[in-house]
Amino acid sequence: MRGSALLPLFIAAMTPLLFFTAIVVGIGFRSVAWQPPVLWQHLLGADSAPVIASDSSGAYVEGYNPSPIQGYLGIPFLNKYDPSGRVVWNRTLNEYNGELINQMSVGSDGIYLSGENFDNGIFLKYDLAGNKLWERDYSVGGNPIWGNAYGLSAVPQGVYVIGNSPLTQYDTRSVAWVREYDSAGNIAWTSEFSSDTIGSNHVYASASGVFIAYQARNQMENVGSFLDKYSLSGNQLWTRPVPEAGGISGDSTGVYLTGSSLYKYDFNGNLDWATQINPPDDSLLSDSSVSADPSGIYLIVYSVRNNLYLFKYDFGGKQTWNFELPPSIPGNAHSVSAGSGVVYVAGSVRSNGAMVERLSPDPSLVFFGLNPPWSFMLLGGLIGVSAISSITYRRLHRRRVRPLRVGLPQPTFPVTD
Repeated sequence: MRGSALLPLFIAAMTPLLFFTAIVVGIGFRSVAWQPPVLWQHLLGADSAPVIASDSSGAYVEGYNPSPIQGYLGIPFLNKYDPSGRVVWNRTLNEYNGELINQMSVGSDGIYLSGENFDNGIFLKYDLAGNKLWERDYSVGGNPIWGNAYGLSAVPQGVYVIGNSPLTQYDTRSVAWVREYDSAGNIAWTSEFSSDTIGSNHVYASASGVFIAYQARNQMENVGSFLDKYSLSGNQLWTRPVPEAGGISGDSTGVYLTGSSLYKYDFNGNLDWATQINPPDDSLLSDSSVSADPSGIYLIVYSVRNNLYLFKYDFGGKQTWNFELPPSIPGNAHSVSAGSGVVYVAGSVRSNGAMVERLSPDPSLVFFGLNPPWSFMLLGGLIGVSAISSITYRRLHRRRVRPLRVGLPQPTFPVTD
């Protein structure tokens, strides 16, 4: 009987302690945090890094179904998701089995994919319903392009691509170029801008012009990083040496470059500001990509400790928040696509292949996997239970230790032999 009488007192005493312990542990494991809520998530096929692009109707993701041969890319697929995360359609690209798709951009009339097959670079267009319209090979003077990544940007004025070609077949020398295609896949113009080998290369196009960011190497020597601007008709307007060229995006006020820092340049190539990127794990930055929209500037940051983060910056270069993404396979960075206040992320996941998810652009309380308003309701309920338990404990404890009143007659009981 005595133990059962102590049980309510014990429960009342332990409830607040357990509540605050859960909060501390949850914060330590980022299960309780003020961060952008994950609105939905889908797991994809193989662990090769997918690419993503978006428009106002949703997100387009290219990935790979698992290959039966270990170490090889599988069969590519192209999926469309609406903003609520529902799969609108999916297409399996059987004819491109084992081929690498590394860039994607969505225009007003279709989806453009850039990559490489076993012989040269390939350029594909699908309509917004996922039907293939045409395929083109990249070439300059009839020479194929081998083993390069190609920047790609589609806007109403045209589709702009940056690439790198050998001067002749089997030649170690190369030529770098930027090109415009029309919506039917015809070449409008090509401009060669470097005879050096181009490593990282990216392109951003808008009504203000075509901006290309690239790193140039001569044999094994690093020449430097550059930002060039072209008119929409193909005239080079200026070139600027820049500290880094890890990724490029832009808006109506200028363009943003990434590297170990985030840089803002105006349309004349003048540096407006630069902000150093500091991964939360106190390590150095290994890779990054950027996407800007009217709500802010979003960065995927990959640290040398193989941790992956999503950063948001305002338009003055001030960090608004950062969020740790699921662990990625080393070397396979995620991609981010932002537009109209919607943020989509896609990439490889160390334990589950690959994934795509949509996040809120604004941070809020995430409580053990629950997003607002349920997170606030659960937290409020736990606080209420904890408060009631504290009050109950004090009342029960006061009742058990209440002192005898001095000076008052005490009750007597008959004594029996």
